[in-house]
Amino acid sequence: MPNRQMIGGELYRYAFQGQEKDPETGKEAFQLRLWDSRIGRWLTTDPAGQYSSPYLGMGNNPINGVDPDGAFWEELGNWIGGNGWNSNGALEFQANGGVLGDWIGNKFSGHRRGTFSPEGGGAGIASFGAVDDFMEGIMNPDAFGFNGKVAIGTIGQGSGDYDFMIGAGGAVNKTSLMFMGGKYGGFWYDYLGIEGGSNVGFAIGGSAEVSKELFIAVYNGENNSPHPGTMEGPYTAIALNAEIYGGIGGGGFYSLTNSGDWRIHSLGISVGVGGHMAGNLQMRMGTTKMITPVMITDDRSIKSMMLNHFIHFMTD
Repeated sequence: MPNRQMIGGELYRYAFQGQEKDPETGKEAFQLRLWDSRIGRWLTTDPAGQYSSPYLGMGNNPINGVDPDGAFWEELGNWIGGNGWNSNGALEFQANGGVLGDWIGNKFSGHRRGTFSPEGGGAGIASFGAVDDFMEGIMNPDAFGFNGKVAIGTIGQGSGDYDFMIGAGGAVNKTSLMFMGGKYGGFWYDYLGIEGGSNVGFAIGGSAEVSKELFIAVYNGENNSPHPGTMEGPYTAIALNAEIYGGIGGGGFYSLTNSGDWRIHSLGISVGVGGHMAGNLQMRMGTTKMITPVMITDDRSIKSMMLNHFIHFMTD
């Protein structure tokens, strides 16, 4: 409130958080940058890079914390106690002998001025309890105990079939999978494939269709934490299929696929057009090619991992 802060006939120079007002700009002059309390924003970028917006003020939470120098917002209770901005889990970790800022596998211990990835970037971003929980979950490759020998995923496929008791068909497909644990766990890998084969059973007619499968894959090889490239290459599949089309229709199927040392169990549904009725056994052969660059999960940045999951769930 202009002209309301008077001491001894002079304007009181100190305002938000006790910071001195700059007489030329009328803004609070923190040690590192100016603050505009009218809009709750900084006038220059954050040297610590704490938030996604470098102008965001006090984490939009000026009541529960302080920013002593204009670089880093700190939780008031821990700041008063001399512990800086750290989650309760991080302080407990420290009390049990841990060093804040250390990494355990892919989980960050919680030090406020650390980075999310030892090599993948994100320097200066704060860690907090929710992030620790997140890293302990799906993004942590050590959280499952499968050591990468189990994968889950989806297969989207476009195919065509023609049958008269004995028939044939072909398809193109896109597979997205995530290894459960291991060095490559917690990240979605994509593969493109093409296949063809024969159908035997009660079937007549033809159709063009699209299908979606959910699968679980089990690795029977000797390698721990198998490389994503072991999913590439030729494969054979046997599927039990039932469908009916009278112009537009659908069906369901179960398939077992052998791809190197992987055994893939899939359940799927299909929709399409044609004049087709089938209850048959399908035998297919095909090959796949990985289209996602391979990197050990610990070396990926939190930004790339979150973007990977977002794109998968938005497009799959």
